[in-house]
Amino acid sequence: MIAPLRAGAEVAGALLVANRLGAVGAFDAQDLTLLRTLTGQAGVALARGQLLDDLQRAAAEREYQALHDPLTGLPNRTLFTDRVRQAVAALEPDGRLAVLLIDLDRFKEINDTLGHASGDLVLREVGIRLRAGLPDSHLVARLGGDEFAVLVPVLPGWDAAVAVGQLVRATLGRPLPVEQLELEVSGSVGIALGPDHGDDPELLLQRADVAMYQAKDGHAGIELYAPERDQYSPRRLALVGALRTAIQQGELTLRYQPKVDLAGGRVVGAEALVRWHHPVHGQVPPDEFIPIAESTALIQPLGQFVLESALEQARRWRQAGLSLGLAVNLSVRNLMDPALVDRVPS
Repeated sequence: MIAPLRAGAEVAGALLVANRLGAVGAFDAQDLTLLRTLTGQAGVALARGQLLDDLQRAAAEREYQALHDPLTGLPNRTLFTDRVRQAVAALEPDGRLAVLLIDLDRFKEINDTLGHASGDLVLREVGIRLRAGLPDSHLVARLGGDEFAVLVPVLPGWDAAVAVGQLVRATLGRPLPVEQLELEVSGSVGIALGPDHGDDPELLLQRADVAMYQAKDGHAGIELYAPERDQYSPRRLALVGALRTAIQQGELTLRYQPKVDLAGGRVVGAEALVRWHHPVHGQVPPDEFIPIAESTALIQPLGQFVLESALEQARRWRQAGLSLGLAVNLSVRNLMDPALVDRVPS
């Protein structure tokens, strides 16, 4: 005895029953009616199961599309940010991770010259190369345009992050064939370390972006994020105002490094070194606050303060009978000031 198994309007199969048990060996009309009832219920269950499978597949597809770049198939910014958040949460107490931001050099030129179809080919090939050239533990993503990102979830130190950046550039450095042309594709890489440079995914991406632009502007290829060179750093913005106050109120001090004649062991001069002890941040290193002064209007008053303070110290030494040459470092901006000579105290 056999009855069709229907899933909606379609026949999905058949239900076969053989060898009836009992005293009567033949099937009757009541048996067939029962079989039809069973196949009807089974068909409804099958249809519901297929519908559930279809809905789950559709949901999975929508989720995939929402979290992946349609051109390269790589994770997009949303998924990358979430994975960075998970990696930060999973760090050991002394652990470190790296976020690398890669911007392709001269990609606009490729698009403008060869067209967007060729540009898309380049982006797809870059995605394939990065995924194949980096370890499976590293997450590669396309953030949009010609920007790619790499997450290194476990990192022994900053030098290992730079090594990953070098591997990225080497991976991109091979000639890329497009429309019978051999294109040279390179990328500028900015690196931010977590939690050193932040424990928030968006902050790490923003600071990797700052480092990437420094690499691009300086033609260095790879740069590690440096807070003192980040014009958008809250600490840097706070130090600009604090440095102005420190110069005006005389909070800066000079230290004098002796110059010694090695042949005779005699001190023959000294070099003036400016130091800044901030009431909140503590000792601020010169390689942090001097670039701040050079990028603002503060370098002139800072140079003037150092020059006047150093000359006053030289005068006191001379009055005490100690005749020493004294070196003072000045910025190029100070040296380009036409009134510099007039500013030197007599």
